[in-house]
Amino acid sequence: MIRRGSEVNAKALPPKTEYILYCRPSQLQVKLMQELCDDMMADPLTIIMHLRSIANHPSLFLGKNLEEGTRPRIQRLAQQYASKTSGFVENSGKLVVFASLLVAFAQSGEKAVIFSNFTQTLDMLASFCRNFNFNVERLDGQVPTKERQKIVNRFNDPATPANTILLVSTKAGGTGLNLIGASRLVLFDSDWNPANDLQAMARIWRDGQKKSCHIYRLVTSGTIDEKILQRQIKKTGLHAIFDMETSVVAPEFQEEDLKDIFEVETADESNTHRIMGCHCEGDGTTAEERDIEEEGDGDAESNEKENKAD
Repeated sequence: MIRRGSEVNAKALPPKTEYILYCRPSQLQVKLMQELCDDMMADPLTIIMHLRSIANHPSLFLGKNLEEGTRPRIQRLAQQYASKTSGFVENSGKLVVFASLLVAFAQSGEKAVIFSNFTQTLDMLASFCRNFNFNVERLDGQVPTKERQKIVNRFNDPATPANTILLVSTKAGGTGLNLIGASRLVLFDSDWNPANDLQAMARIWRDGQKKSCHIYRLVTSGTIDEKILQRQIKKTGLHAIFDMETSVVAPEFQEEDLKDIFEVETADESNTHRIMGCHCEGDGTTAEERDIEEEGDGDAESNEKENKAD
């Protein structure tokens, strides 16, 4: 799902494109979530936190000391996971997509900012980015206030290598920072409060930005990740989850669409994509646009054949 805008600062700033990337969960993610959701004896808030960890990567849940009374099936899954020496990327739909984004960032030669609500996720991403030969800067709640501006200045400096990524805690660095040194931003996970996400996503599209900006929100399909996004849309409307100034009528989500937080859906199509009634082909391209592209390809092939015949 793609939306190009916004109209508010379009004349003063370069173009901005926002993407919602629905990431299919791995089999391990689905199994772990289903086991957790079946355990209705556990504290619901604890389950929610575990589900959010799994939606980012199973290791963020399995790496913790599982509390006493954990379902035997989860314990067995944890043991199986610990015995594996490969498949780290494939065990998270988000990480598969994120790896593709890193490759694209490296090819474009553009710096990027990555936001997450969780320090453990930032730890994982720091190691992952370094494996892709990126220089990593980090700004979270542990960084003293007086040091934050130094990090920002260093990151925004044109002399800083293009293969630099800044990892930022959504709550610690989501407001007030001007990160125009980057033209790419990834929101690795969403917040229950849409205002926090809006503030974070606005960090690179600020006064002084000279380059076109691309903003990616990652969502693990069929999981609590998608339920959080749905609640944001129900509360503010689709346009408003990208633009703070936009005020639109929210689409009609029924309560039953939102109350099943503890259910994991395994359909190929994103539930949000279906409810929104979007007519794209799942990649932001509508059927009409696809037909035009195919017609253009057909014309090009015909011209090529004619040239060869001549």
